Amino acid sequence: MAIMLISFPLQVYRVCAIPAFRPPTNCLLAYPVAATDMDMNTVRTVFEVNVFAPMVLVKEFIHMLIASGSGRIMHPESISGILPVPFSAAYNCSKAALHAFSNTIRVELAPFG
Repeated sequence: MAIMLISFPLQVYRVCAIPAFRPPTNCLLAYPVAATDMDMNTVRTVFEVNVFAPMVLVKEFIHMLIASGSGRIMHPESISGILPVPFSAAYNCSKAALHAFSNTIRVELAPFG
């Protein structure tokens, strides 16, 4: 079973458990605007949805996943976290942060299988 975060713009979140992995359809929030024109409140919202919500899910469910012995954590990452896309600075940064978080927990949780 996979636990996915489904988000709908702006600031409406729903967590659902799906029996088998299928590609997420609405698990992110983009903000297509020039880096110099970004509204910081909107950038914070992008980070809430794309970075902090997945972190909270890991924190809430990690003990259950470890106890199951076969838990998996899947995040909706993007190549934009590695290769910047113009006019998507907030999205690019949020995906880079999620990528770094995913790599960190992969290393930290390796001893638990």
